Amino acid sequence: MVTTLPPLYGVTGEIDYHIHYPVTTNNSEAYLDIKNAATAVVGADNVKTGVEPSMASEDFSFMSQQVKGAYFWLGVDGNEPSKPLHNPAYDFNDDAIEIGIKVWVSLVESVLGTA
Repeated sequence: MVTTLPPLYGVTGEIDYHIHYPVTTNNSEAYLDIKNAATAVVGADNVKTGVEPSMASEDFSFMSQQVKGAYFWLGVDGNEPSKPLHNPAYDFNDDAIEIGIKVWVSLVESVLGTA
């Protein structure tokens, strides 16, 4: 989409904007599956819902158009927020790895059944 801006203080401009990423939306069934899996691992008090929407563009939005899914944040910052993800000073919280694995295992077991 090309939009020509009206003159302002004698300056004109043109914006060439491409709508590329679709909105990332959660499937309600998949949302409940991951919420229940996380609750089983960390307890209901540690599962936060109703968080502020994010404007991050995400490749997941393309996948979720093809299969049901739910995008969630693992909450790796802990008590002290780190620098933003794509910042060179970002410090991943390694303690979140074990919890993340346990949440994924819980999800697989609850959706597919245990072996």
